[in-house]
Amino acid sequence: MNEVDRDICHFVSNYDNPESLGAALFEPVRISSSIIPDFCCTAANLKFSNLVGWDYTNPPNLLTAHFVPIDEADKLLEALKYVFFHQKELDYSISTVHLKSAKSHICDCRMSPLGQGVLVSISTINPKHPEGTDTVSQVEVLENAFEACLNGITVYKAVLDDSQEPIDFKFEAINEVGLAMSGLSREQVIGKTLRELYPPTDSFGLFSIYKQVYTTREPYKGEHFYPDHGIWRKLVITYIERGIMVTYHDITPFKQLQQQHEQLIDYLVTSLPGGLVLLEPIMSDGQLVNLRIVRCNLAYAKPKDKDPDQLKGQLMDDVHPQWRSTQLMACVQQALLGDQACQGYETQRINGRLTEVDFQLIQVEGLLLITYRDLNNYHSEQHIQRLVSDLDRMSANLQEFAFVASHDLQEPLRKIQQFGGLLAAQYGDQLGAGREFLDRMQGSAGRLSSLLKELLDYSRLTTRLKEFKLVSLTELVTRVLNRFAIEIRESEARVYVDSLPIVMGDEIQLELLFEHLISNSIKFAASGTSPNIHIRSVTDYEEQLPAWLDIKGSRTEFICIKVVDEGIGFEQQHAERVFGVFQRLHGKSQYLGVGMGLAICRRVVENHKGAIVAQSDKGAGATFTIFLPSAG
Repeated sequence: MNEVDRDICHFVSNYDNPESLGAALFEPVRISSSIIPDFCCTAANLKFSNLVGWDYTNPPNLLTAHFVPIDEADKLLEALKYVFFHQKELDYSISTVHLKSAKSHICDCRMSPLGQGVLVSISTINPKHPEGTDTVSQVEVLENAFEACLNGITVYKAVLDDSQEPIDFKFEAINEVGLAMSGLSREQVIGKTLRELYPPTDSFGLFSIYKQVYTTREPYKGEHFYPDHGIWRKLVITYIERGIMVTYHDITPFKQLQQQHEQLIDYLVTSLPGGLVLLEPIMSDGQLVNLRIVRCNLAYAKPKDKDPDQLKGQLMDDVHPQWRSTQLMACVQQALLGDQACQGYETQRINGRLTEVDFQLIQVEGLLLITYRDLNNYHSEQHIQRLVSDLDRMSANLQEFAFVASHDLQEPLRKIQQFGGLLAAQYGDQLGAGREFLDRMQGSAGRLSSLLKELLDYSRLTTRLKEFKLVSLTELVTRVLNRFAIEIRESEARVYVDSLPIVMGDEIQLELLFEHLISNSIKFAASGTSPNIHIRSVTDYEEQLPAWLDIKGSRTEFICIKVVDEGIGFEQQHAERVFGVFQRLHGKSQYLGVGMGLAICRRVVENHKGAIVAQSDKGAGATFTIFLPSAG
């Protein structure tokens, strides 16, 4: 440490700002000039040390994750990197955890570039009571945050034997979200042990993890399946004084989508008419030694008189001894030098005959994916292209939902509810004109809540949940209109429903289809007019069938339903866009909604092997035409 660095550390250690609770200097732990996996503390003042439970006389060289909750460590690290690389100040809100007592504080934090590091100055959020006389205790602040959190939180006290080993865990506290997820009341939970509520103690496979965290005081983060309930949860388990705290949220929809994605990949691999193999390069001193088969399909394994499972883990030298003398060797070397893809030719014995094949090699996260094509059966390429197209389309749908259903979607709502709750509880009568901001936050929370609900509806439509049965669309639409009785009366809407046919389908999904179409027609009525909606069946529809339904040569017959309104309509150039996820053609201040309704409609008809198209002129209403396979 040079003279300047010593002066900076001396300054931080003696930093005493009456408005600040504490200050510490963090310097980067470098791998290279641009890669910083973490920061360590090189100096801290007494206030900061007391807050996080450090020994001020001998400040430790601790990583960032050692004074904030484990689920906030990544965000704090990114904030430190931003300040360090951009040399800009940043205000930030964090939770700090006292290492010895496990008590938490919600703090305001300012990060400033200083020397070769970042100065972190923190002060607690210390709101006043409405009377302006007393401050809210940390316990009250934490209780508000505890209940406002969208994750389930449970605090357990360890039950110890004579040797101070944990033999059970007793419920000390649980928030409302946790109670809702458990399906029990607070009286049924608090004071009970795991053994009493869930015999045997380790029925969910968690007791051993709880015991490990309590004994080692090392946090645990992972995903866990509850077979008795068929659900997945993401868990963060941390040690606290005399027990543990478990934070969890339901990730079942995401895991189901992930499973569907994996099944789709399995289907693609097994269905390809050409060979496919995924290889892992084996390197030594920077040189290629061999290739190991990670996975392959039947078309690749069959000519070798093996099945795909038998080839897993095998070396290419054993499976294909001549590979080093073919173009495959040259392509592998190109890939190792940085080329993302290349192609070549070789001769293989397929079905007892020598056949020329071409192959494509692509790098996939350090592995080599090779696909083979029999040039004597060129038509198989069209089959591959259709499969790849289906994969791309389904993957795009899965990714749309996975992105918004991840933790990033819940984070804004959590912050809005947490701090909005604190403001409403402590300052509601004093906000004056500031009440508008609180209302906006609560409105945002409501919109996000609606968004989550419709996203979950959308995700459930990725697969058909029930067996198809005969459904009378006349009776179904009548039920939907009964549910809209209040909206129809208030808007003075006139809805005309012709006799509709019977179809084979999922009744619940078809109700969703007509709910959203009728809701749209009511919502987007022209200003100052009453909605007019006509739902009718059409028999002369052949010329309107979308070409991609491709019924020529097949015996598939369709029924055609039109939902026509006289609302504000839209420009025909947007007819495809309206079916996209989160697509809105009008501002939220004019028309409520999250832009998911028509995306759900399209998913329903696609699940029924049908189609939906839109025709409209701006200001002249809209017509939605639905094609569904006939029950006959």
